[in-house]
Amino acid sequence: MIIGCALFMELLDSTAVLTALPQLAADFGEPSVRMNLVVTLYLLAVAMFIPSAAGWPNGLGRAGCSSPPSACS
Repeated sequence: MIIGCALFMELLDSTAVLTALPQLAADFGEPSVRMNLVVTLYLLAVAMFIPSAAGWPNGLGRAGCSSPPSACS
């Protein structure tokens, strides 16, 4: 469930950024190719981070749970 939510957020993030990419390139005065490279590297970094972040709740245990008490038990 956690990985599914993280992947959904990554896809939503990439959709929003890639939709605005031409305007971002124009605002920064950079060619679209360079902006595309930055977005690709960002999404690659996020994709590498998701599997490690999915294991954090197991390492934190019950004390690290930030959900309502009924969801932590």
